[in-house]
Amino acid sequence: MRLVSLVFLAVMSLSQPLLAQGMFDPVIVVDDQIITKYELGQRQAMLNALGVQGNLAERAREDLIADRLKVAAAAKLGIVASQEQLDQALNDFASRNGQSVDSVVAMLGGKGVATETLRDFLKANIVWQTLMRQRYANAISVSDAEIDAALSATSEATSLQVLVSEIVLPLIEGQENEIRKLAADISRLRSYDEFSNAARQFSVAGSRADGGKLDWIPLSNLPPALRPVLLPLSNGEVSEPLELPNAIALFQMRGLSEAAPTSTRYSSVEFAILTQPTTDFAGTLSDLQQVSEKALRCDDLYGLSAGLDDATIAIQSLPPSDVPRQESLWLARLDSGEKLIESVTKADGGVEAKLVMLCSRTSVANKDASRDEVRVRLQNEKLNARATSWLASLKASARITTP
Repeated sequence: MRLVSLVFLAVMSLSQPLLAQGMFDPVIVVDDQIITKYELGQRQAMLNALGVQGNLAERAREDLIADRLKVAAAAKLGIVASQEQLDQALNDFASRNGQSVDSVVAMLGGKGVATETLRDFLKANIVWQTLMRQRYANAISVSDAEIDAALSATSEATSLQVLVSEIVLPLIEGQENEIRKLAADISRLRSYDEFSNAARQFSVAGSRADGGKLDWIPLSNLPPALRPVLLPLSNGEVSEPLELPNAIALFQMRGLSEAAPTSTRYSSVEFAILTQPTTDFAGTLSDLQQVSEKALRCDDLYGLSAGLDDATIAIQSLPPSDVPRQESLWLARLDSGEKLIESVTKADGGVEAKLVMLCSRTSVANKDASRDEVRVRLQNEKLNARATSWLASLKASARITTP
């Protein structure tokens, strides 16, 4: 029996290093640098902990390859991240999420992410930013002609604003015909009071408590498909029912005005949506309101929502014409940094609470912007374009293999 036990212990002592070795086996080789199975799993776990959406396995792979290329390129010029830079980066990362470094580390640790995984991610960004500044900053110039072109290319003479009330009806599976009939009846209303009463009774939009009334909205903030629907309406008139994913929207015109001349065309809209399934909307609303009060930037939502069960976050930057209708209607009411909370009834009757935050609108040009602001923006765009192009070139010329 003792001999058997000794043999068993010997086998176990040999197997442990083999198990550990498997975890740290290379799964990707970038030139002469390896990426281990452990690192790949850790990066994927970190992305998941931060609420990143999409194919996380592929995202982790591509990000780690890019990080290896960035660090190697910087190392050739003797650029490394100092402890002071890393400490500052950690503090900045934590503060953007409204937390301390210790709380961020604890949150990630609770999801199986080692502190070194976050440090490696930040180190790669530090050395790459330093390298970009050294390589390109002095080589990038913006001429007066480029500034003039940027300012004049999209300036507009006027900015129309609309004042409307809204009703959003949920399209619940099995009740579609009744809801569509209700929408048709509401579309024939002409009284402001009757429309407001209908909003309080039937609407699921956050504006229902105010009778569906919204504040003035710049016409350029609205989805392009909605503008021709609203502009022909006279005051008091209600739009035809507008189909959305799992909902129907109606709008009553209350006013149209022409504001002072501004530049109002946008090339992209960046926004974040935090989605939380719920069976207790009041409780979920309270949780989301706390997140909303603390979030200063869209990236803050990642850390602030870490304690919410089953919450997902999606941050997107899209041309205005590509933003889905429902999201466009929400975003039309917001300025950069502003948030709203809505409830959405799904086709199966389930309810989701959504915290919607407008990160920014990028104007094609802003006639009120200073020339220095435009110059800095163009410089950053050129620097980012060169960095992206160079990274793509580094990847194309690298030997990337899978053992």
